Amino acid sequence: MWFIEGDISKFFDRVNHSILHSLIQKKIQDKRVLRLILSGLNSKIHMPNGLEISSDMGTPQGGVLSPLLSNIYLNELDKWMEEQINAYHSGKQPRLNPIWSKLRSRNLMSQARKHPRSHPLDPNYRRMEYIRYADDFLVAIRGPYKDAVRVKNELAQFLKTRLRLDLSLEKTNITHISKGVGFLGHIISKRRVYIYQRFGKKKQFKKKKNA
Repeated sequence: MWFIEGDISKFFDRVNHSILHSLIQKKIQDKRVLRLILSGLNSKIHMPNGLEISSDMGTPQGGVLSPLLSNIYLNELDKWMEEQINAYHSGKQPRLNPIWSKLRSRNLMSQARKHPRSHPLDPNYRRMEYIRYADDFLVAIRGPYKDAVRVKNELAQFLKTRLRLDLSLEKTNITHISKGVGFLGHIISKRRVYIYQRFGKKKQFKKKKNA
């Protein structure tokens, strides 16, 4: 399984006000509320040297408004990813790994556990998953590496054309699950299987990590 570690360049500074306003208008009809939100977006930034800066990009810093508006903005990415997932999924279940099956048929389960039960490169079975928190997101792909590269490039194109955001191609890495992937302070890695073996005269159990 491959993971795309999404990194959007300077997201909170690059939110386009025109696009955000059009997205809000789809759900909010009250013009007074719309004017209030727009005035907050267009408020000037007072610099320490006395200068005032206005911009048509970015979200208000601090409080709850910035993450709320940012989630509305990136909801377009969520919907697009849902379409990609539905289109990518194929097959009901992967076929068994022939190496695993052969070892299991010989009752060599300790050796069989060293291999995945399902065939990792089954061309008829594809899956994609997506999770996002604020501007951090992960895309998991069960398929070949070239599919992960393609999805990464299509992600960059969508963000650029639809939301006028830049996907950092240098920081957006494609990592295999065997190497572990960091997300929100946690590491996602391949599951470790532990087995228990009897040893000694008293037949005590000893925990042993299976490779």
